[in-house]
Amino acid sequence: MLSSTWPLLLNVMLSSPTQIPVGASHEYTTIVDAIAFAQDENNPEGYVIKLAAQTHTLAGGSSVNLLNFTGPVSISSLDPDSPAVIEGNGTMPCISATGTSLSISHLTIHNGFGQSNGGCFNVSGGSLSLETVNVHSCASLGRGGAIYADGVDSVSLIGCQFTACTSSDGGAVYLSGSPAVIENTIFSNCSSDENGGAVYLSDSPTDFETTTFSNCSTGSSGKGGAIFQDYLSLTELESCSFQDCEARFGGGAYLQTDANLTDCSFQSCAAVGMTAGAICQSGGSSQTTLNCTNCSFSACKADKSGGALSLNNVDCTLKFCSFDGCTAGVDSDLASGGAATVFGGSLEVDSCLIQNCTSTYGAAGLRVSTGTEPTLLELVVSETEFTANSCADGFAAHLHIETWGADIGSIHATITECKFESGSSSYGGALSLMCNPGQALVTVDRCSFRNNHTPNTAPECIALHGSNPDPVTLTNSTACDHAAGQEISDAVIDAGNNTLGNWCCPGDVDADEDVDADDVTALLEAWGSESDGDDREDADRDGAVVMHDLIAVLLNWGACG
Repeated sequence: MLSSTWPLLLNVMLSSPTQIPVGASHEYTTIVDAIAFAQDENNPEGYVIKLAAQTHTLAGGSSVNLLNFTGPVSISSLDPDSPAVIEGNGTMPCISATGTSLSISHLTIHNGFGQSNGGCFNVSGGSLSLETVNVHSCASLGRGGAIYADGVDSVSLIGCQFTACTSSDGGAVYLSGSPAVIENTIFSNCSSDENGGAVYLSDSPTDFETTTFSNCSTGSSGKGGAIFQDYLSLTELESCSFQDCEARFGGGAYLQTDANLTDCSFQSCAAVGMTAGAICQSGGSSQTTLNCTNCSFSACKADKSGGALSLNNVDCTLKFCSFDGCTAGVDSDLASGGAATVFGGSLEVDSCLIQNCTSTYGAAGLRVSTGTEPTLLELVVSETEFTANSCADGFAAHLHIETWGADIGSIHATITECKFESGSSSYGGALSLMCNPGQALVTVDRCSFRNNHTPNTAPECIALHGSNPDPVTLTNSTACDHAAGQEISDAVIDAGNNTLGNWCCPGDVDADEDVDADDVTALLEAWGSESDGDDREDADRDGAVVMHDLIAVLLNWGACG
């Protein structure tokens, strides 16, 4: 009976992965020895290497080499609650793998070093999975301070942390032809000399979810403080955050192909010396797409254009997004678009908030331009609020639209149900249009303009500039609390059902958002005086403080609507 069952038992034993414990009290005391045994045995079902809770030092510059294992290899801690440590000694990549299905979990790995690529992992072919792995202080002189993956079928990073990793490109991770999923992972204080302070994607479509990038950066000429993406790497980001990341172009991310962002946040990211504090996207000769839904951009800054976003030849959709306190900053010739600059492509802005943004020149909120190439730019802005944006030395507090070049650039713009409030600009206009000469067809419908100001006599709501600017058609809109006679340019077409030139709350003499006894007292003190239309005691703005104004106060008694 025993002789008949022995082949079956042997087959069962060999049909499961070989378990190899490693540590001072086990047969194999080093990872290298355990891998050498596995290489000799070559179980097609693979190996599970369990590391005791101690520091496993890769002595004498010996790294772990996994070459063409026929079965999967797993390396993890014996006790997940007491992770083992792999110490790289700063001399060699910790783990190299070719054509192997490799899984790493519940470990701490540090001080890996690559003379070329991959300070901690250098992987080609096969697959790579990391779960709950803490990688820190790994570096390479080439690409991928922690991970270099080339032609890997799939890369999975789940619940990991990469800290203080550095390289020339991809401070922590460099993926080439290796599609990836990165979830619940943290990249902090990672940097690259060139591009991708944390992650560099080359021909590697990648899904990021619930991933944080903080204090990641590139060198002085680099792109993508956290992420750099090339032309063949579709990127999906969901519930990701970018904090205090910086680069010359794209403090948060530099994108060259399609990307979708949902529920992401960018805070205090910066473009040092150039453009796009949060995201720089350039489609080059090929138009790309960027879709942002429910994303926030706060306190982002670019030394030149695009405090948060700079887009070139991109079809962009922004829905339920907010821009707060973003700045385009120090160069008066190029510092435009406190929230965003858009050149070519198309832009749809739906139900967004753009507030407290500033620029030195050309649009404190959004600057939208055809650029210098033959193009038709489609602009749709709906149900969006612009408030308290300020342009120090240029056009438009909130939204500036422009065309460039003779007969090559044109814009179709539809702006509906938007609010433009409490903006200031030096040359006029909450919204402005400049044609050089180009062509523009701009319609503004069911919008409100309130309390926007310029220091001169330029229009405070809609201003037209340039040698021969095309007109703007205005319908079903209101404008109030502006300087008398300074609301729209003469060339704006008043197409009907517009209410212009009033106080927003007639009778609110002290501008405290209600009409009460204090306003009556102030009005009576000015009784009988003449007005230039800008004195709030002149409630109906007819040039004198008389009975009609007192009636307006009484009719509007109470809180302002």
